[in-house]
Amino acid sequence: MRRSIRTFFILFIIAGLGLFIKNHSAFIFPSPVPVAAQTSSTDWPQLQHDAQRTGRTSTTVGTRLRARWIWFGSNWILRNRDSKPGVATWDDDLASYEGHNLEMPVSVPFGFAQTMQPLVVNNKIFIGDHTLNKVWALNLDDGTTLWEADNPGGTAWPGVATDSIVIFPSLPGYVTAWNINTGDKLWQVDTGNAITQAPLLYNNTIYVANHAGKVFAIDVNGAIKWQADTGAIIQGGITADQNRIFVANDEMFAFAFDAITGVQLAKSPRMIGQSLRGVWPLVVSNRVIFRTVPAPAIGSEYFLDGVIDGTDADFAAEQIKLKNWLDGTGKRFQHLFALDTSDLSLDYTIPNGPVGGVGIPGDVPVLTQQNQPTTWWSTYFATISGCSFGCRSGQDMDIATFDLNTGTPIQFPGKGNSQFITATETDNTYGMTVSGNNTIYLRQQFRGTRAASLSSLTGYSISAEYRYRDGGGWASPLNYAQGSLTGSPTLSTPTSGRQLTGGHVGPVILPNRLIFTERFAVTVMESY
Repeated sequence: MRRSIRTFFILFIIAGLGLFIKNHSAFIFPSPVPVAAQTSSTDWPQLQHDAQRTGRTSTTVGTRLRARWIWFGSNWILRNRDSKPGVATWDDDLASYEGHNLEMPVSVPFGFAQTMQPLVVNNKIFIGDHTLNKVWALNLDDGTTLWEADNPGGTAWPGVATDSIVIFPSLPGYVTAWNINTGDKLWQVDTGNAITQAPLLYNNTIYVANHAGKVFAIDVNGAIKWQADTGAIIQGGITADQNRIFVANDEMFAFAFDAITGVQLAKSPRMIGQSLRGVWPLVVSNRVIFRTVPAPAIGSEYFLDGVIDGTDADFAAEQIKLKNWLDGTGKRFQHLFALDTSDLSLDYTIPNGPVGGVGIPGDVPVLTQQNQPTTWWSTYFATISGCSFGCRSGQDMDIATFDLNTGTPIQFPGKGNSQFITATETDNTYGMTVSGNNTIYLRQQFRGTRAASLSSLTGYSISAEYRYRDGGGWASPLNYAQGSLTGSPTLSTPTSGRQLTGGHVGPVILPNRLIFTERFAVTVMESY
């Protein structure tokens, strides 16, 4: 391990912990599958990989995983001794086992928001924080800091990157570009109001929206090509397809603008919801899908009591009942909308009950390799994902899709007999990304990182901050510290700047690599 001041310490924690494992640690751990070494890198240039916000890539990652390196700042990088045996600067024990705590700093001066999904272009990782108000470029191979730059006001969201420039927004409303290789500042645009979402890169143009309700199109040289006014605050994200830019404001109207001219092409009927904080739209086929924040007190635990109860004949009958409720007395809790991209009309109700919680909006759908919009689904007839805590007996938080022509929910084939490949709490769901073999990678900073393969019907844990936490066990290939079943852990992970919530994002997927941020670190996992 290389750092400015080397500190060697070993903490042995010998505790007579009983094997008290709550329901929410009873997951499936398949046999590891060895894979070939990484030979090349692909890119992840913006939020959810692309302008359509699909969250998917064609590349794959093996199931046998370990931490490659962990960045706690430029002067504190842990590099796994098993990744490069015999190399002096790769001498850290990053394995996960009982009683083991990684050699971490007590605190870090930065803080990454839950929504900070890294960017990767040309073997460089780019991240920004909201405490030190910095942007960093890291070497993908070993975590070395290549450069850092000031981003006054900081950011809670990723930017966009090309082969030559990287661009980040800032909370006060600036959009700034830096040279991707040197970190030299190239230009800055003041949009005039706060930005609380990721910009969009589409056809060599950057699109960004702010709290003044304005949408800006900026070319790669920093010139404003056009701007449009939606008339109300914009907290949600942007997507694009077929030379159309899609965005919605917090008056709950969606808009389509011509990507080249900025001319308004369509405006939707008013969607139902309180805001679009922490979410973004997804384009698939002729639909643009918006998830809204459905209630002032965001949460889903026990929410559907009295609506669905397990007495229906099957999933289809249950979902018809749920749809009737959402079309009637529960109409104000509709929150998933599939609009026609041509005119933003809405012609069906998607019977998706409230999901997510603890102040976090429901997670945005991702696309499988078969173009299926995939998200969390509350049901008593789950096939893929069970409920580990917070559900009524028999109720689960499944992973499912829906018919783009009718909105009818569709389940993925599972193992049957209630044999689930993953599980979550009803109010603690995960952001998603999808690999080339239809493995869904699940991520949130509190519970960590998991995987659920729709192809092999296997699920497994990848990382968790603590081995024991919140009354349960979370043993994973990466645990930063031992933690505790109850009370405070003996050794805590580093304190950091105040955590900003607002949504979940899945991990970045590269060939045999997964990359994600903790509030206190940047982590690269590798398959081997």
